[in-house]
Amino acid sequence: MQTHLGVGGYTNGMDPELRDWPAAYHGDNYSRLQRVKATVDPAQFFDFPQAVTPR
Repeated sequence: MQTHLGVGGYTNGMDPELRDWPAAYHGDNYSRLQRVKATVDPAQFFDFPQAVTPR
């Protein structure tokens, strides 16, 4: 099915086995999300295995 669906992932359905999940879930937006996360959640209160990590 990947030829029909592309290489992304469904953000609200995290897949723990997905490789390169930052690119699959967030694409080119990941670095921007890292900057936002560093500003609004510097203590990483909202943390889980595939959470955006601050820069």
